[in-house]
Amino acid sequence: DDYVKQQKAISNRQKELNLNEFSDMDPIARAQFEGLRAGTYVRVEVHKIPCEFVNNFEPKTPIILGGLNAHENGFSFLRTRIKKHRWFPKKVLKSKDPLIISLGWRRFQSMPIYALE
Repeated sequence: DDYVKQQKAISNRQKELNLNEFSDMDPIARAQFEGLRAGTYVRVEVHKIPCEFVNNFEPKTPIILGGLNAHENGFSFLRTRIKKHRWFPKKVLKSKDPLIISLGWRRFQSMPIYALE
C-alpha cells in the first residue's frame, strides 16, 4: 500500500513540474515535449507499408489506430485472479517479472506485484 502511495506521489510531482515548466509555451512546442493531449485530432502519415495493405485497401472500412488514454499511462492498482494454463511452462511467475497482457486488440506490458490472501 505504501508503494502505491509513493508511486502516485512521484507521478503527481512530475505532473506539477510539467504543468509549471510548459505553461508558458505555445501549443505546438508543448506537444513536441509532452505529446498530444487526449481528444486532439491528428493527421497520420504511414510510410513503408506492405503492398498487401495497398492492394486490399477498402476506403469504406475504417483503419483503427490504438493508443493509451491519459489515465492508462500511469500507475494503477488492479485486484485480479490469475490461473496458469496447462500448456504454460513450469516456470513460476515472480513479482515484478514483465508480463504481456492481451485485452481484446490491446496488448501491453506490466510488471505485476503478486500477493496471496
